[in-house]
Amino acid sequence: MRQEFAAWVLRQIDIDENWLSNVLWTDDAHFSLNGEFNVQNSRIWATENLRIFTEMPLYQPRVFWIVIDFYLLKKMDQRTCIKFCVKNGIKCADAFRMLTVAYGEATLDRSNVYRWYTMFSEGREDVNDEERAGRPSTSRTDEKINVVEKMILANLRITVREVAENLNISIG
Repeated sequence: MRQEFAAWVLRQIDIDENWLSNVLWTDDAHFSLNGEFNVQNSRIWATENLRIFTEMPLYQPRVFWIVIDFYLLKKMDQRTCIKFCVKNGIKCADAFRMLTVAYGEATLDRSNVYRWYTMFSEGREDVNDEERAGRPSTSRTDEKINVVEKMILANLRITVREVAENLNISIG
């Protein structure tokens, strides 16, 4: 994943040599919407104590980073490619070879390519996974959601583990 990102960055620099100057590099996981920043990550060096105090609200609106599952995106891309091959009469073995060239190590395994090829051949149109039955959730009820909301409002520093223990539910 890091190598792919590095290769992508290098391609962007080849396209626009000033591309790096348009990127905000930071170690913060979130940014406040009113321009404040996390002072724990900054240091001001001075010969004397400046004694500057700024009053600000305890909780500020923030923008959080969203992690995109690139593997999931590649999986969906490959399924779309398989669907394209089916619609154009390209054999499954050839489709698998083309996916291997295009996606390298991130290619779906042979059995999944053949399975999706068969499903698209039989008329399937959707590239997304179908809902799975699984075990029904007993922890997500309106009653428990209300209890969790009350617990959080009563104690803003409560941990997920404490909530789970209090409600006798598992985490994850």
